[in-house]
Amino acid sequence: MQKKLNMLNYLEKFHELRIFTIDEAGAIVGNKHSALVLLNRYAGAGLVKRVRRNLYAVVNLGTKAMEVNRFQIASHLTPTACVAYHSAFEYYGFAHQVFYITYVASGSLFNRFECDGMAYQYCAAKIDIGVNAPPMDALVRVTDLSRTVVDCIDRIDRCGGLEELCQCLIAIPYLDGSQIVRYLDAYNKRALYKKAGYVLSHFVEKLKDGEVLLDVCHQYGAQGVDRIQPDSQGNVYHKEWGLYAPENILTFLEQGSYVNI
Repeated sequence: MQKKLNMLNYLEKFHELRIFTIDEAGAIVGNKHSALVLLNRYAGAGLVKRVRRNLYAVVNLGTKAMEVNRFQIASHLTPTACVAYHSAFEYYGFAHQVFYITYVASGSLFNRFECDGMAYQYCAAKIDIGVNAPPMDALVRVTDLSRTVVDCIDRIDRCGGLEELCQCLIAIPYLDGSQIVRYLDAYNKRALYKKAGYVLSHFVEKLKDGEVLLDVCHQYGAQGVDRIQPDSQGNVYHKEWGLYAPENILTFLEQGSYVNI
């Protein structure tokens, strides 16, 4: 009876964590070996689910579904993991489409894997600033909105392409130009200044300190010639930015018709 009571106590502790590593389970049970044996037993009984190696989540006894969502899982894949790129737009509610891949920026590598039909994709974290732990969800780490914009302009492929990026930007009511400059400076990539200036020049009415942002993009992106995307076709040359890109990116929207934002 005492052993059964202890097992129930452990399960209560795991439910308090909701998602946890073997090390965290070991701290509760007493040692990692006993924790692994216990978790295997729980998993067999449908009480917890193994998300991936070394990571477990508790299961709702009524629905049999994990009691964590994709964003909470992504935030626990490594000590530095955070939701990023298009997945961050999805978290904030500004994405036009829902993807069945979650992009995870991390300072340490993990292999891509799938769990409950969702793929989790490692993305090397190039900068270590601009990550939030939202007060309403302590289990999530996510790039803030300004960094998400900069990240997605840098890797448009991780935002589902230029059209999806524009749709996300249209949905955002306000952008902080000074904060965007901070992240551009952290990346310190000439081509990124060009691309950010070109893209965000179409959304100036949303930008606080927009003139400062565009001046910085002109100043640091002035040299050389680049493309908005490596495989971009049928674009025109924008002398102002030294960039091959669509004549007007807004023509991508609404099935090719111009949208006046």
